[in-house]
Amino acid sequence: MKILQIASEQFSMESSKIINKQGNHRSEVVLVQKTPIYNSDDLNYDWLFVYSDKKPILLLKLLKKLLLSDYDILVLHGCTISIRHFPFFEYKFVRKMRGEIPIVFMLHSQNRVQKLLRKKIYEYFMRDRRLLVTYVSINMPKYLPEASLYTPQPIPNIFRPNSQIDPDDPPVVFLPSGGSWAYRWKGKAILLKSLKAIKRRGVKFQYREHKGRLLYYEMAKYYWKSTLVFDQIYDEVYGKVTPEAFMCGRVALNDSYYPLEENTVDKNNLTSKLEMFLTDEELRRKVAEKGREIVLKRHSAEAATKRFVNILELFVEAKGLS
Repeated sequence: MKILQIASEQFSMESSKIINKQGNHRSEVVLVQKTPIYNSDDLNYDWLFVYSDKKPILLLKLLKKLLLSDYDILVLHGCTISIRHFPFFEYKFVRKMRGEIPIVFMLHSQNRVQKLLRKKIYEYFMRDRRLLVTYVSINMPKYLPEASLYTPQPIPNIFRPNSQIDPDDPPVVFLPSGGSWAYRWKGKAILLKSLKAIKRRGVKFQYREHKGRLLYYEMAKYYWKSTLVFDQIYDEVYGKVTPEAFMCGRVALNDSYYPLEENTVDKNNLTSKLEMFLTDEELRRKVAEKGREIVLKRHSAEAATKRFVNILELFVEAKGLS
């Protein structure tokens, strides 16, 4: 089976490394965007195509790839063309030009709130037996067709505990995604309000965030130096920050009840949870250990990629498309 994945960085990169190394299938990746989170060594693969030209040229390159490439199944991350200017364009183009080839819409966590997008997904799904909808964060099924499947993001093993590095003191609350993105998708305003409240209570801590984009393989050291990692409070889902932080031995906070109830927060309990975790080292240790065990079973690159490939194989087989 030859897989073509469009426009997702970590998921498609990590899964393709494993798929192509194993040799049973082949996965090609098209990143239709600039990729400052990777250095040149990370992009040196014969199965990876990075398009970062002006928009008209991007479109032409992508259309050529979709039309002329030899693939058996197409995986569209986020369901839209590069940088999301023409929703579902790739799907429509491939259906018209390549006929009944199986297509997968893989919904990432921020897609959950786009009502028009969800409506279109339902419409296409109900009339296209060769379309599969998958998602990367729990609780998203309430927005998606009933037969949608969970495909957790594969997280590389560079995210692991490091006994040589302790969290900084005073304890650190770390927000990996800062700027306007964090206000829109992460619930940063709620976090800042809670931090002000616990500061008034006399709890000592540091707050750090990153407003720009870091090289992906440098992220682990920021988790190691942190005490708590804030993922998001936004409609009961979690991002890749949660498995990355737990795999590094740190507690991540989100509102999805993943991986444990103990690290689940909402706008009403965030202040008390922050204070509790910042002041109770033993609680942090227990939750981090329990959470890491669960996260590894779902999100280790090998486990998540195996699930991803199995889903694609079963989809092709079930639809009689092999």
